[in-house]
Amino acid sequence: MTTNNSTLRARFESKIERIPIAGCWIWMAASGHHGYGRAYAVLDGKQMNGLLAHRLAWMLYRGQIPKGLNVLHNCDVTSCVNPHHLFVGTQLENIRDMDAKNRCLRKDLTAYNEPRRKLSDADVIEIRESRATQRWLAGRYGVSQPTICKIRNREISP
Repeated sequence: MTTNNSTLRARFESKIERIPIAGCWIWMAASGHHGYGRAYAVLDGKQMNGLLAHRLAWMLYRGQIPKGLNVLHNCDVTSCVNPHHLFVGTQLENIRDMDAKNRCLRKDLTAYNEPRRKLSDADVIEIRESRATQRWLAGRYGVSQPTICKIRNREISP
């Protein structure tokens, strides 16, 4: 652990995988149950345990997060930490953004056939045909890695 920004940035960058086509920087270290990366760092002499990785990305590349604001994703990939895919906004703006993009968080797809399901038939086909990692796909589609596994194993079908 260090407070040296360049060393912290180097450690941070060692934990990402850059996806050239989408431009996303996928967090490959610890993550929470919704796919958001978790980081452990010392910032300004203060231990930050379980800090959301996209918030750390903002602080490393853009500066302080204004008090009361969230760090939001333009790309809607929860594991993305590319500072160019991030913006700050209020919780209300976050909710409106999620609603506008039909990206309401759900724990699983047990009710897959309901009208407001999270993944379309085309999404399921793309997931099955993709060579990307399950973790990356989970972040891309805003579902859990086990859900991606179930889709690939045809336990969930379009």
